[in-house]
Amino acid sequence: MQGSTALLPARTPPGPRGLPVLGALPFLFRAPTHHSLNRLAGQYGDVCLFHIGNVPTVVISHPRVLAEAFDRTDTWDASIARHGLPERGDTQLFGPTDEDRGPHLRRFAAEKLFGPEARRMVERNHIAPLVDELAQRLEHLAEAGKTARPLMDLEGLDYSLTFRVVFGGSSHDSLDFLTLKSQLRELVTWGKAAAGLLLPSDFFSWLKGYTKKLEREAVLLQPALEKVVAGLIEGVRRRPESDPTRPTCLAEVLLASQAAGDLDWAEVRSLCSDLLAAGPANLGKTLSWFLLLVANRPEVQSGIHEELDRVLGRGALPATEDRARLPFTSACLSEAMRYRTVQPLSPPRRTARATEIGGYHIPAGAQVLGNIHAIHHDDRFWMSPLRFLPERFLPGPDGAPPAGVATGAFLPFGPGLGPSDGHDLADSAAWLHAAGLLSRLKFETPEETPLPEVEVYDRTIMPRPYALKPVRRW
Repeated sequence: MQGSTALLPARTPPGPRGLPVLGALPFLFRAPTHHSLNRLAGQYGDVCLFHIGNVPTVVISHPRVLAEAFDRTDTWDASIARHGLPERGDTQLFGPTDEDRGPHLRRFAAEKLFGPEARRMVERNHIAPLVDELAQRLEHLAEAGKTARPLMDLEGLDYSLTFRVVFGGSSHDSLDFLTLKSQLRELVTWGKAAAGLLLPSDFFSWLKGYTKKLEREAVLLQPALEKVVAGLIEGVRRRPESDPTRPTCLAEVLLASQAAGDLDWAEVRSLCSDLLAAGPANLGKTLSWFLLLVANRPEVQSGIHEELDRVLGRGALPATEDRARLPFTSACLSEAMRYRTVQPLSPPRRTARATEIGGYHIPAGAQVLGNIHAIHHDDRFWMSPLRFLPERFLPGPDGAPPAGVATGAFLPFGPGLGPSDGHDLADSAAWLHAAGLLSRLKFETPEETPLPEVEVYDRTIMPRPYALKPVRRW
């Protein structure tokens, strides 16, 4: 039945009937979006359908059903992103495509852009230096007796890392290159804001007129983005130290493939834009939650410090290959990402045709969301889901994976879309930052009492602004 339009008699998913014109709007805005959807999932089940205006919206709250749905490349609308910067699922790397070269490009990405050799290069050239720079800034605050404000101190970390991974940096970069770098940041910021989750223009047909100006401006963004990306690629090409046999960033990997005849110029430019969408998302917010949670639990932080010192030696900077030897450190980060799910809903996908998901008939044109927050706090998959328990992520007997991971219920980066989805990069970046900072610093609450762990919702879940005392460990 997968992807079929010749369905058996429709079995429509349950959900609130809603009101004329408004649809289910009154049910959703009594509380922040993810809490509202969790309430509907508890009432109507793992696959819930409701309308806002005339747009059918399906929310999936079970990991198996979510994997079944999002793994179907023939189900989803393959049109390009509407708001300038590509979104996951709307690019040549992450979603369906009608292009003949699509399968080739995804294989290329899996092998050359996200493969082991590229990951090692990215870690060595970009992630490790960023971790060291951040640790040094926090050490200077510690020496001066000042507090750190993680939400502020980590702001911009996502973009900084993504730019360095894609375009690198050189002392020979021209003023034009640096100007384009600044322009790209402005375009990316605008593009991501315009492409925000659950846009009114997507859900409220009667509000389309109100948002037409925003959408027109977003359409105008695309040519500017393409021009800036092309200029940055040319800047990378002109670096005198550039060596195609020893790439230092992903743009150089693409240029070397172009020189070898594996890619053409349009594909190099398009893939660079796609890589900007694949960069680690919400890294700063993830680390802000992690530092708050371990600072509030000195015994957990002490356990991390003991493991790091015992396995690596005092003050050593962890590398990816050390991860398997640091199970408690890894478990604490995973539990932080589950306990406070920064991205509570997966980016929406739109069905290109009628299909079936979880045994239900889903109409064409429906928006489908993964309810990651509900899955991460479902007692079917997690014992005591409202408690912070890192041990739930420790390997079981004989190295068996934790139960929640084995069932597919741990989705901190959303449902995967294949080997070239960039999740490995985001996962490595989060782990290297968390382990690297804890290897060199201790974090204490200013009054030596726990700080609030209240969720603040604005398309993502972040903590309230807070301060910590960084303390050098060596």
